[in-house]
Amino acid sequence: MPERSAGPRHTLKKFAETRWWPLREAKLRSSSKASALHTRSHIFAKFGSVPLDRLDKVTMQMWPNELAKTHSKTLVLHSKFYLKSILAEA
Repeated sequence: MPERSAGPRHTLKKFAETRWWPLREAKLRSSSKASALHTRSHIFAKFGSVPLDRLDKVTMQMWPNELAKTHSKTLVLHSKFYLKSILAEA
């Protein structure tokens, strides 16, 4: 059986697009899918190019506070949920 976790050089975006997203995409309605893609874009803008083994827990915990200054509570909550889900799968 293949190894479940991502390699250390996978970026968050690469992992999410190739391993995490395909498992979730089929379960989403079209309206939910559009919302999820929008939420992912915010996560990728901040953490997409960062290798999984270089993600900083403090930065990831502070980021929702910064996001909340300019975005809705719903987007912030969805972003936290998706980020947590991606990292749990990685």
